[in-house]
Amino acid sequence: MTDSNLIIRKQDLSASPANRTTSMTRLFLIITFLIILVATLALVFIMKNRLLPPMMDNPIIATVGQKTIKLDEFLLRYRVLYAKQWEMLTRYEREQLALDLINRMITMEILLEEAKKNGLTNDSNLNSTIDALTELCFPHSKHHNISDDYFTSQINVQGKMKENMLARKVKESILFQEPVSVTEAEIQAYYTYHQNKYLNDTSQIHLRQILFDHVQTGKRIFSELKKGTTIETVMEKFIDAGAETPELIDLGFVQLNDIEPDEQKLVLATADNDYVSYTSSEGDYLVLHVVEKRMKGIIPLGKVHDDIKAIILHEKQDQIFTTWLEQQYNQLPVTLSEQRLLKNLTTDKVLFGLENEHKTGY
Repeated sequence: MTDSNLIIRKQDLSASPANRTTSMTRLFLIITFLIILVATLALVFIMKNRLLPPMMDNPIIATVGQKTIKLDEFLLRYRVLYAKQWEMLTRYEREQLALDLINRMITMEILLEEAKKNGLTNDSNLNSTIDALTELCFPHSKHHNISDDYFTSQINVQGKMKENMLARKVKESILFQEPVSVTEAEIQAYYTYHQNKYLNDTSQIHLRQILFDHVQTGKRIFSELKKGTTIETVMEKFIDAGAETPELIDLGFVQLNDIEPDEQKLVLATADNDYVSYTSSEGDYLVLHVVEKRMKGIIPLGKVHDDIKAIILHEKQDQIFTTWLEQQYNQLPVTLSEQRLLKNLTTDKVLFGLENEHKTGY
């Protein structure tokens, strides 16, 4: 019994080195496999980070009632509008543009919320009008998106047209409920207070050209101008009559000394703030050159009356709309995290994606 146990024990001892070698080989293979696996994963991670920008968080920067506006949605719109000028803007300018944009986005959401409340989003006539306009204005990009390959937000052309039209209808409805008017006293007061705005430091002339194809048309236009009718009113008369409207080209204001000598003689021969004209032939068209003389001094109220009226009307309507918006801010309510917004207004986040700007719709 003792001898046989001794034999077995010897056999076990003689096999022990081989077993140890096998175990060491297996352990080495496992370690090698783990090293290769870790190296492969590290390589994949490095390559992924080289090819793709680092993941950025997408915080909520504003809320309008239940609607949230996230960072990626804002950055997409900011990039489309301002990325090209980014490097030329100061930090203050970048931030002001950002705040202006986010406030416009908030205003749009408020108007769309009001449109839903009033059932405008399901207006079949409006939807048909939008389809027709989209087909007319964007025949090849109706279903294209202005998008960013990294962010999930997209700006659908047709969708944005509908939003803009809904917002416009809501705003028109708000202003219609509170009609405004402008009195002559208000126009006079504005003119008196802003008189420096209507002061010519030097003699100037306003050059405009009207292109038409019939001599009688030119005579009719000039006759109206001599009566004191503005060019804009003359053009409106053509439109109202359903007639073919001559083309108006505005060349802007120039100094008297900057025009041709023959033209100077014509201008100097007329009274201050009066019209002078002459015609010339340009191929198939006749051109009525309309020169409005504005000598040094204050421009008469009659010349800027309609412009001032439009300014005052616009200011009053803006005040009505601003008051309505302030009420909506409190009722919905509206929140905006300026600090979070401006903190994320960095070069890498704004300029990322410009390599895709050549793609359709960008």
